Amino acid sequence: MAVFMGLLASSCIEQELEEVSKLENSDIVAAKSWYEGFENQNRGQENARKVNNGKGKPDWSKSKVYHQSDGKKVIEVQFDFEEIAIPKHLKTDKLEKTSVLQTLILFPKQDGRYVPYFLNIYPDSPDKKFKLKDFMEGGYQKIPTDFSGVYRFYRWNGDFISGWRVKDGVKTHRIKDLKTQEKKGAGTSARTSNFQLYCYVVETTWFQYTCFEGIGCTTPEEIGTTTNGMECELVMAPPTPGDTGGGGGGGGDPTPTDEECEVPEGNLEGVTVDCDEDEEINLAKLSTCHKLIVNQLIGSTQEGFKRIFEKFSGSLLPPYNFNVKFEYGDCPNSAAGCTQPFLVNNEAKITLNKSILSRASDLSIGRTILHEILHAYFLFLEDFPSANQDLNSLLNYYISKYNVSGNINYNPIHHNLFVENMFLNDIAVELRYFAESLGYPSSVLDNNDFFMDMAWAGLTDTDVYNSLSSAKKVRINSVYYSELTGSHKGVVSIGTKACE
Repeated sequence: MAVFMGLLASSCIEQELEEVSKLENSDIVAAKSWYEGFENQNRGQENARKVNNGKGKPDWSKSKVYHQSDGKKVIEVQFDFEEIAIPKHLKTDKLEKTSVLQTLILFPKQDGRYVPYFLNIYPDSPDKKFKLKDFMEGGYQKIPTDFSGVYRFYRWNGDFISGWRVKDGVKTHRIKDLKTQEKKGAGTSARTSNFQLYCYVVETTWFQYTCFEGIGCTTPEEIGTTTNGMECELVMAPPTPGDTGGGGGGGGDPTPTDEECEVPEGNLEGVTVDCDEDEEINLAKLSTCHKLIVNQLIGSTQEGFKRIFEKFSGSLLPPYNFNVKFEYGDCPNSAAGCTQPFLVNNEAKITLNKSILSRASDLSIGRTILHEILHAYFLFLEDFPSANQDLNSLLNYYISKYNVSGNINYNPIHHNLFVENMFLNDIAVELRYFAESLGYPSSVLDNNDFFMDMAWAGLTDTDVYNSLSSAKKVRINSVYYSELTGSHKGVVSIGTKACE
């Protein structure tokens, strides 16, 4: 367990700068191609952008490639934001678009995809204006020695990860989200070796700042809420509270609580996150009805999916156990469910479209869960080959076969693997076990064609499906949509509507 690793890490990421601002660099060209495809694919997702993260596009002419000290290659691009959240202290008559620096950070993966992050850099002084040199010689790559302010890191979907408060180029505090249980007290403290970790509650009022290309920027508008957060300081003796700089004010003596637990974020060096004490299969954001369906499904599994769910149910770190969370949102092509195509902090995320599933049968929702958990499982196998080396080798074969140049859609890779290697049959078998646990009669349980047709849902982009007869395709389509909507072209749902 690492405690407050962000403050102990060096302010400068050790690396060798390879290329600066050369669009012809093959690394930058490949990253640009992937990112544009990735953005287009996920443009319709509800969580694709949040105001704290910003809206806009990368300026690929301002790019750099380097390695951080752990050897990972980094591609960093200055981001030309259209909307961004700014803290109150920057809302002055000196505010300009150059008052904030935002960058896109990409970590390449072996299969040609990338893990994206955003970095927002806010100076303490409203007089500070960022120039190209500040990005080329600073950004995530290196904190300039004359910089004082805040670094805030976000995931691609806008979720805040963690951050640093910086004084004269040195990280002095870690910034993190305020936990629910921490809101009751003034702060927390924890001891590590001879140091003491002190955390204070900080409130920052945010304003939305909008800029239009060729027109200029509007007057910032208050978002309407204050963001509660914690700033933590590692010191030899109790600090004097309240010295939090331009981003907000702290106060009060810290109240000792349980020891802080922090772990590395995964890719971003020197960025830590709180230990996740939630269930490894995190259903916290689902409705009670959907939680019951997922738990009933997990309890009914008897074959391969039983082992998969057990892999997601342990308390050990990968590769021994895997982590997944469920939440609601929109999916590309109005799909009932989708899985984020990369892991974040060693966690998979499955999104369920609550609106699409509002008329679905319990069997339809069960099928969606089985399909998406299989996607999540193979995402972990890609990143943690030792978890199942045979399946990892099989996955690599399909990656090499279907991951053509410029392709950022992992569905053809996984889907063809599912269909051609018995996973299609496994979905059908487990769906029947699920129906049996729900008390469906033998007239349904003996209908093997029904369960196999259901298993085909979401796998219509595969080579095997394309070879099926037109009549079978029509039957599969009718069964799927009747279970999803209640009826389809005269075909009535066999399953029972799940949730009102």
